[in-house]
Amino acid sequence: MDTHLTIISPLSWVQDAFKNYFDKAHMTDSSHLATVQRPVTRTEATQPESDNSSENGKDCNQTTRHWNVTYDYGFEPIHAIKADDVIWITADLLIAQNTWRARHSLPPILLEAPSADWLASLPKTLTGRTVITTTVSEIRKWDKLPNGLGERPWSQLSLGRVPEFRAAQRSLTELQRDLRDAPDDSSITVNTHVADITEEWCVIIRNGQAVASSGYCVHLSPDEDSHDILTVFDNAKFHDSYRAIAESTATAAAQASQLCDASILVGFRNTNVADEGITDQPLNANPNDSQPKKLVVEKSAVKKSTAERSAAESSSTNTQSLISTLQGTEDARQFPISSPQEQQPVQQSPMMSHSSTLSLQPQEPVPSSSAELPEALILEADPVWCTTPYPYETLEETNAFLDAIADARLRQDADGTLRNQLGNVIAPVDVYSSDPWMVRHAAHRYDRF
Repeated sequence: MDTHLTIISPLSWVQDAFKNYFDKAHMTDSSHLATVQRPVTRTEATQPESDNSSENGKDCNQTTRHWNVTYDYGFEPIHAIKADDVIWITADLLIAQNTWRARHSLPPILLEAPSADWLASLPKTLTGRTVITTTVSEIRKWDKLPNGLGERPWSQLSLGRVPEFRAAQRSLTELQRDLRDAPDDSSITVNTHVADITEEWCVIIRNGQAVASSGYCVHLSPDEDSHDILTVFDNAKFHDSYRAIAESTATAAAQASQLCDASILVGFRNTNVADEGITDQPLNANPNDSQPKKLVVEKSAVKKSTAERSAAESSSTNTQSLISTLQGTEDARQFPISSPQEQQPVQQSPMMSHSSTLSLQPQEPVPSSSAELPEALILEADPVWCTTPYPYETLEETNAFLDAIADARLRQDADGTLRNQLGNVIAPVDVYSSDPWMVRHAAHRYDRF
């Protein structure tokens, strides 16, 4: 199956990250400039379902994708986007593109995304804090902060970002001041600030299941007002034992909210897990290179591939107990996971054989004692079609990330029926809806075209 993937971003390092995905598969890179096509072929590793659909209505048939990749900086609207094209695009450029399309009587680009109130809809066992999503007009009426938020809660635009209202801690006075010029119907998420986050992981969700994960950042300062972090692109080191917990927590959140395709950010609060000998080696060690570093991670203990672990966990009553516990109990800090004896042996994926940077040694088991486990909590969810292209450990995870982006492309029939990129009817999902504040910033970008 031929699949056209268009990467639309003004950031050259984003394009380089996607090019690196295909280079890792030992494909020839014939493109050096934006808008130049480069054919890439690979086989999707999904499992066929007997009813040709997943529980969420997404097609899971085994298929072969022949990727044709186009890179574009988004300096002007793209005329040739087809209904079945796959798109990675920033939210502001999507708004600009759809505004231009509406002006030329073209149908909008429909993409799946978490709803504005997604985080607030989750049980507190998953968020670990009080979360409220409301409109600017309602916040202007507040004479005090709602119970449970604390004196200076974290606040941000629910869908996207605008430069004059970055995600930050604010008192009620500061919050109302910073929203003075905001549209009345913009959606704002306000939640209790968690001061002791030490590490954050990004988990890719496809069809409601974790299919890939990567450390995102570590927090360098205990100061609750500090934004001092080190990211994976800057040689940050992560506890690999957190990976399985991050994926299980993200899967629990996806299943609790019927979220199909997205990325979920999971935070950790416990620093008692010992360093596991992770070493990070930059691919490009040029000291004059100011772009974020792309990393190849060599680990003394390499995890099982995500797909293999997901298959094992799907039949594990302990993992189901974990998900049930996270979704329905009052204490998310203590929850069971499978013991080391129940871990399946590591099997080398055929795709892993392409990468010479992975040391295929037995996996060091995740600690089974609840006293050793960090507290995991859901920080936020984002559309997968604008999620940072992280340096995933295996090609299998990279493929799953690309497949999730493909699944998030939607089209709608005249009767309102939603179809995925393969043209198959899917169950209802949340379609991205632009926040009015972001529309104000981005809608007129292509007015001269």
